[in-house]
Amino acid sequence: MWVDATLPAEQARRIAIDSTAQVVLGQVRLPGKVVQRAHRTSENTRTALVRIEVANEGDRLHGGDYVEVYLDAGGGSDPQLAVPTPALVQLEGEKVVFKETDGALAPVAVRPGPVIGDHTVIADGLSVGDRVVVEGAYVLKAQMLKAQLGEGHGH
Repeated sequence: MWVDATLPAEQARRIAIDSTAQVVLGQVRLPGKVVQRAHRTSENTRTALVRIEVANEGDRLHGGDYVEVYLDAGGGSDPQLAVPTPALVQLEGEKVVFKETDGALAPVAVRPGPVIGDHTVIADGLSVGDRVVVEGAYVLKAQMLKAQLGEGHGH
C-alpha cells in the first residue's frame, strides 16, 4: 500500500528515495520505505508529496486514513540538538527557552531550525547538556511578565 505524506517543500527535498519510514496509525507502527518524491511543489500550500510503500499486513490501513509518518531525513548530517516545540516561547520579539543556570530559570534566546515531528531543532543558543523547561514554558512566561508588571507599579 502507498501512503502519501505531504511535507514543506524544503523538508521533502531532504528525503532520499529508499530511505526508511515509520507509518503510525493509533498504537500500530508499520515500517515503510520511501519510493517516490514529487518533482512539483504545490503553489497554494508550498508543500510536496513523499510516497511511502508499506506492507499492509492484517489490512490495518485503509484509503483515506489519517496517519502520522516519521521519515529519515538522513544525509549523513551531524546529530542536531532539538527541544519539544512547546518549550519555545515568544518573548520580546525573540524565540526563547527557559534555561536552568545555577538553580535559577532564565529566558535564553535561541535560533530555531526545522520542526521534526513534535520537536524543533535549535540551530543556535543552546549546548548539549543544557537543562531547559520542556513543559509549562507558557505558564512560566506569564508568571515572569506578571512579576515584571508588578515591579512597575508604586501604589
